[in-house]
Amino acid sequence: MFENFEQLSGFEETLFALRVRKYNRTMSVLNGSIIIPHPINDTTEVVVLQSSLPYFRQHAVGVKLSIDSFEQTLGQDILWMDLRVRKYNRTSTVINGTIHMYQEGINDYKSAVGKGTSIMLKVTLYTLCILSATESLKVVFENFKQLTGHDIVECDIRVRKFNRTMTVLNGSFVVQTWLNDSIELSVDLFHSRLGNQQFNHYPMKLPSCGCCSFFDNLQTNYGKQTKSITNLPAIGECPISPRTVDMIDFAFPQEVVSQVMPRGLWKALVTARLNGKYKVDMFYSRLGNQQYNHLPMKLPSSVGVSLSIDSFEQTLGQDIMEMDLRVRKFNRTSTVINGTIHLRQEATNALQFNLDIFYSRLGNQQFNHMPLKLPTAGACDFVDNLKRNYPEHIRNVFNLPEIGECPISPRDVYILDAEFPNEAIPPAIAKEGLWKAVMRCFVKGKERVTYAITLKGS
Repeated sequence: MFENFEQLSGFEETLFALRVRKYNRTMSVLNGSIIIPHPINDTTEVVVLQSSLPYFRQHAVGVKLSIDSFEQTLGQDILWMDLRVRKYNRTSTVINGTIHMYQEGINDYKSAVGKGTSIMLKVTLYTLCILSATESLKVVFENFKQLTGHDIVECDIRVRKFNRTMTVLNGSFVVQTWLNDSIELSVDLFHSRLGNQQFNHYPMKLPSCGCCSFFDNLQTNYGKQTKSITNLPAIGECPISPRTVDMIDFAFPQEVVSQVMPRGLWKALVTARLNGKYKVDMFYSRLGNQQYNHLPMKLPSSVGVSLSIDSFEQTLGQDIMEMDLRVRKFNRTSTVINGTIHLRQEATNALQFNLDIFYSRLGNQQFNHMPLKLPTAGACDFVDNLKRNYPEHIRNVFNLPEIGECPISPRDVYILDAEFPNEAIPPAIAKEGLWKAVMRCFVKGKERVTYAITLKGS
């Protein structure tokens, strides 16, 4: 709110007859008049001072003023200001309209003051013009540190002072292996308002993307900003071959920063995940002062919930399709399913497959029906979709019908050491507990085949 107002000089150019008064318990306002006796133009400069300390040691700062609103509250019979504020572009606003000056009102005003008196038109007119000040934001590099992944990409980067007001990045990215879109990059932002290393996770995300897509987007949309980076992969090159990417005097691109971002210390954490999995690294601060040391201990890279087959049961339809399948332990951490599916009759799209999913959080067989559904499909369409979209998941299933074969002739389908495909399940869905998938097959609306598979999430 306003503290005080004082005009120091320039009384002959513009007279600011303004006073600060207390409006209520929490707000102060300005009252008075601004008298402009002469025309003014852009040769008049405005300097804004800022003091970050309680005492008045002020410094000039770069501030851009934009018009926010305009309102006339009095004097429309003499001078009617029909003005509107509109947005001109992303960073500025302009004012448009007409100022109507009425001769009758001016004559009445002259008569009230005195006939023949030479006066300067000083209308009792108060306008409210609210200005928004946006201090320019400048971002410079503070430090750069690689925590893990030296076997994939070695980031030999240093921050150095380029001149009195700017820092730059220098060094090389040494790509040790071939890279493709199976390595997914994501960015998390953290903000410290006071710049004291006390970071809060900022609720702003950049979309995750594969390694090749990241470099393609970087060169397509930010070619001007990447001129100082040499030996980048060509657009469309995937996989990316091992190479050394050199960065020479790379300053932070100011034009990509939104001006609404708050001031302070920012940390951008770039994480690369291989096939959606990432490694967990442990850090320790003995004094609790945010000064961390990297601990020589690791957790397995397959962090997350893994689903394994717990049991299989067929309850109906052995005369149409008998599923002689057994679940066995394959090693210390996984189970597999083995056996034979005996198709006794021809199968067509008249045999409709329908899937229901149930979940038990405590693993105590108390299942709740989950709101997850796969579309109902005929037997031929089901097998065609399986072979087209999931060929890597059925490599241990033999003697399946060919794509487009319909009706499906009677046969024996063999399953050999088939593990549950965890990569086919979205990570956000998989949770610890027991899962049951119940498959029902209908012929003309009548249930003919039913079997269930139980999965354990851990």
